[in-house]
Amino acid sequence: MRHEIHTEIEVSASAPRVWQVLTNGNALASWNPVLTRLDGPLEVGRKTRIDIHTNGRRLPLKVKLTIVRPDEALEWTGGIAGLFKARHGFRIEPIDDEGRVRFVHYEYFDGVAVGPLRRLLASLEKDYARMNEALRDFAEATVVDGRRPS
Repeated sequence: MRHEIHTEIEVSASAPRVWQVLTNGNALASWNPVLTRLDGPLEVGRKTRIDIHTNGRRLPLKVKLTIVRPDEALEWTGGIAGLFKARHGFRIEPIDDEGRVRFVHYEYFDGVAVGPLRRLLASLEKDYARMNEALRDFAEATVVDGRRPS
């Protein structure tokens, strides 16, 4: 059984700025209502810990980083093969020459446990949309040295 989540939002900030906001594990909990922990360093093949908050619960997870392309994409996988497998990722896509980007946030679930978990998985889409909005707001509003970062 499969389940897919796909959300996206436009952000008036540069790809490097959005990458910095997304991957600064020390600051995540200060702005992100969903992904509050992402341990570094971020290297393909490295296993790391993340914390996802959904339905009023914290889900501490161990994941394996599969894509790390600064300013472009971050992806990890986790789960128990056959039972429940997830591929969670983010893409940062330039929209124009004015420094705006599209932040794409997705997750694909496979396995026999997807069916019984479908209601929980459906609620994640709303959580991911909230996270996208929080990332946009933080990236656009954060001030560094008296000016908005690019």
